[in-house]
Amino acid sequence: METISVTESSENPKTLDLQISDPVSMLNEIARRYESTERILMEYVDNALDDAEVLYRENNKQYPFRIQIEVVVDFEERMVTVRDNCRGMTKETLERIVRNVGESQKRGVTWVNGRFGFGVQAFRAATEVMRFQTRQADEPHLALELHRDQHRGIPEAQPLAEPFPSNNGVGTMVTIRGFEEEWFDTITVGSIKREIESHFERLLARSKLLITV
Repeated sequence: METISVTESSENPKTLDLQISDPVSMLNEIARRYESTERILMEYVDNALDDAEVLYRENNKQYPFRIQIEVVVDFEERMVTVRDNCRGMTKETLERIVRNVGESQKRGVTWVNGRFGFGVQAFRAATEVMRFQTRQADEPHLALELHRDQHRGIPEAQPLAEPFPSNNGVGTMVTIRGFEEEWFDTITVGSIKREIESHFERLLARSKLLITV
């Protein structure tokens, strides 16, 4: 098992190391699951929908406001962003999901889509960089960037001065960029829409839940 190393001196800012409890299982899972870019993107849509599901269940099976999940494709920059206006994350939660590979806290919870803790790392199959931005109510807007070749020395989440870019000022945004050509050139707006509709038909039928591409 890998260990977490945190440096606290002023000359060496704090960094995070990935903690991989079972590297073989992780690699096998990634190899089995991600046969397309659309399937990679669904991992991040999954996470947004799981957060929306928490809001739904905590409010007597009603959404407390119109949930918005957006998938934005920048074909010129070869970049895709998944953004929601759900609960957002604290610094502790954001750093935990990036660092603790294969140890999802969703495991055993029957109603969520993602359960195995590998999905955050899905970008590694096709792209170079993943950037998280998130803000929870009464918490700072945070950013954390992870590169595919990083295992140790990952910079901790940093506060951002600008508002979080959602209609209610909270939520989570994942941007993945640096796609390899063969992974990016096959995707279209239509192919992403079809993947979303095939995976999340039941949830899309609910009121106040909007997914746009």
